[in-house]
Amino acid sequence: MCGRYTNRAADPPRYNIAPGTDCVVIRRNASGAPDSGLLRWGFAPHWLRDPGKAQINARAETVHEKPMFKTAFRNGRCLVPADGWYEWARDGDKRQPWFFSMADETPFAFAGLWTGNTFAIMTTAASTFAERIHARMPVLLRERDWDEWLDEHPQGPGRLQFLCRTWQSAPLAAWPVSPLVNRPQHDAPDCTEPTGDALTA
Repeated sequence: MCGRYTNRAADPPRYNIAPGTDCVVIRRNASGAPDSGLLRWGFAPHWLRDPGKAQINARAETVHEKPMFKTAFRNGRCLVPADGWYEWARDGDKRQPWFFSMADETPFAFAGLWTGNTFAIMTTAASTFAERIHARMPVLLRERDWDEWLDEHPQGPGRLQFLCRTWQSAPLAAWPVSPLVNRPQHDAPDCTEPTGDALTA
């Protein structure tokens, strides 16, 4: 599950992006060019009567067949700019938050799906590096795959699912952070500051 992420390159910088908030996403505009705009994090098709059932994540393994997502998987794909995300590990009775980013802290993009004015972030099985903290992770798209992910005429669901495979060689870094990140209202640089040793490869 991906329940919080960062986009420190945004204006203003975002250190604790939470579900239910408006976030920058990139999708094709009417002329077919990539365009950025704000959508609400929490995928809610027009037929969803209970807003509480909006979905923040979509599993890459089953997205092509789930009624909630299959239409968007065909023609509602987007990129979600980010430069990090949080996962929580069990530590006895507590849950310890960890921050993940690229080792060089460069920005990247999650694979996303959108409908109306809402979106979800796709998830997949965690890489060997990340699974020590959590079994799932967001789908990280290589920059070379961004155009294909947004393509209005993809090669087919098999190819799209291939793009959503676990990026095992992604050069990730991770370290424990303060429980301050548990509060969605706390959106400040100290959310990402280490409170312990980083995870080593």
